[in-house]
Amino acid sequence: MTYQARQVDVSELLELRTRILRPSFPPGALAHFDGDDESTSRHFALFDEHDRCVACLTLMSRPTPEAPDRPAVQLRGMAVDAALQKQGLGARLLDFALGRAAVAFLPARVVWCNARIRARSFYERAGFQVIGDVFEVVGVGPHVVMWRELDLVIA
Repeated sequence: MTYQARQVDVSELLELRTRILRPSFPPGALAHFDGDDESTSRHFALFDEHDRCVACLTLMSRPTPEAPDRPAVQLRGMAVDAALQKQGLGARLLDFALGRAAVAFLPARVVWCNARIRARSFYERAGFQVIGDVFEVVGVGPHVVMWRELDLVIA
């Protein structure tokens, strides 16, 4: 199967984000996050050969909780279609998005996320490290803050 990554409007990823990350939402409700509509936020998705969104993530200009005065990028709403998980699609999209974020979010040098515990190993393979203790997101489950340096690669 062929996949294409691209920057998108948030509306193109809400269905997948809701289905995977917030399946308990009532019918018609979508996982639209605070900050999605900010002009500095960037949304990325991976599409299959039928132009169906199969993976998504959002990057926002947000300092880390541990260093509120240091510019950083927050990764939010990362999701991969359940039938396609563990095939490297999330890693592919993350690499694509972070490559573009390094320039778009200057002077930020750090990317961080509130990672679900079950996704911790995915983020560790992508170079993220845990900072802080496990905490509960009500209605979603246990999370941990993770971060990594944002690599500046200019091609």
